[in-house]
Amino acid sequence: MKRFCALLVVLGAALPLVLARCPDSFFGVGGSCYYFPTSGPWLWNEAREECKKLGADLAILNTPQELGDLSSVLHRQFKDAADGPFYVGGHKNNGIWSWINGDRININSNVWVPDEPSDRPTDNYVLLLSGNDHGRRYFATTGGHVGRFLCET
Repeated sequence: MKRFCALLVVLGAALPLVLARCPDSFFGVGGSCYYFPTSGPWLWNEAREECKKLGADLAILNTPQELGDLSSVLHRQFKDAADGPFYVGGHKNNGIWSWINGDRININSNVWVPDEPSDRPTDNYVLLLSGNDHGRRYFATTGGHVGRFLCET
């Protein structure tokens, strides 16, 4: 599928706009299509299975820029629904944090909540938080019930 990107400048701020053909119920940001359900709660594994049913997988957000662009769109399109925590495609396997595609997650990046990722042995999944204290950042969690998740194609 070809995707066409453009840059939209609104009130002096550059915002990503993707002119892409995304599946129904998905929205485009920065060359990818995303799905954000409003139902829940979900376990991390359940969330991943739901994404796969849609022909997608949990989202991989490799850079702070990608995280920022997506956060802006989530806030504009989903308002309060995007404020809660939701799962993305990061997990810990044999002590190594990586995305579901095998790429390692930079654990020294400033996209983590301070003092995260934790070294707690039960924290094996990445949760994307939104809050006034730290902005939208990653947090390590057990994979228990959380409100929502984010799929990407």
